[in-house]
Amino acid sequence: GSGRFFDIEGKIVTIDKKPFAEVNVELRDATNKVVATKKTDKNGYLKFDKVDEGMSYTLFIDKSYKEEGLKLTTKSDKSVGLFKKSKLGSEFKLMTPDINTLEVMEVKEATDELMIKIKARIVSVSDKINPIADQVVELRDFQNKVLQTKMTNKDGDFEFSDVNIKEIYSVELFEYKEKFKNEKLYLSNTKNELVARISKDANGKFAYKTIPADMIYLSDMKSEDISLTVKRQLKLNDNNLVIRDFINYEVNSVVISAQAKIVLDKIIKIANENKESKIEIISHTDVRGEGSDNLKLSQKRSESVLEYFVKKGIDKARLTPVGKGETDPLNSCADGVSCTEDEYRMNRRTEFKFYK
Repeated sequence: GSGRFFDIEGKIVTIDKKPFAEVNVELRDATNKVVATKKTDKNGYLKFDKVDEGMSYTLFIDKSYKEEGLKLTTKSDKSVGLFKKSKLGSEFKLMTPDINTLEVMEVKEATDELMIKIKARIVSVSDKINPIADQVVELRDFQNKVLQTKMTNKDGDFEFSDVNIKEIYSVELFEYKEKFKNEKLYLSNTKNELVARISKDANGKFAYKTIPADMIYLSDMKSEDISLTVKRQLKLNDNNLVIRDFINYEVNSVVISAQAKIVLDKIIKIANENKESKIEIISHTDVRGEGSDNLKLSQKRSESVLEYFVKKGIDKARLTPVGKGETDPLNSCADGVSCTEDEYRMNRRTEFKFYK
């Protein structure tokens, strides 16, 4: 540990914001050893004393408590995150930003670095990309409460302001009806780069549950503002920086295009600003062709990027090329599924993971 001790406090509430009261909660260390046990009060509040800053922890609730959708908040009801359900019970892994948020001595609520404006576009992909104009779009929280409602313009564009990238949201289309045969809906950025598929949920509505990386990719900020992107990503996970601005390839090609080099130079800048970090270069292919051939192709793509990084002065010891072939598509383009060229291209990509 660090030798620095402090108190942390927070609340546990149900999916409908009711206090999870009179429940034993264990604080476990990285070896799963129980460090302390506290019981929530009638408001779901609990406090752990003398927590060592240099350790990682998990909050654990025994499986005898059957409640679904438990949420951890600060004492002042600001959301921290959702508990994960397992066979043994419910748990919440406390990353460093979470511990900082829950610290009694210096409570750190959502900061400007976490609040962003989403500027996105909804498009329909059939034989071509068509903007979805004059469509009501709702931003909902994890309880399905409508937070903001906007109408897309003629280009399918809409904006949501004051969005916290640590929160869980869904973007829902209000009573949308398909207009084209074999239509697929996507969220894209304003450059028409497809970001995420909008699919029908259990209620038959078109909706997409957001993840932080996508929210940053859709955020309304200048592409050259790398330092702010890094700062926001590190707020999400102290030791796992994923760069979502990936590069794409032509079919069966490992050639790095001029446009891709612009993105790679941005990544190199981040690498030089975070010299203590190592980098996984992770490449993918679309589903066409043999799986074994695609695995080799993706590995060659990662190695091609590695060579570019080394030529630009990045230490080769920091770099690990990884090829995943066709195993991790960003959309529904699997074997036997007919897709457009834009959808196939979306999966021919290289992305980057920074770690320590």
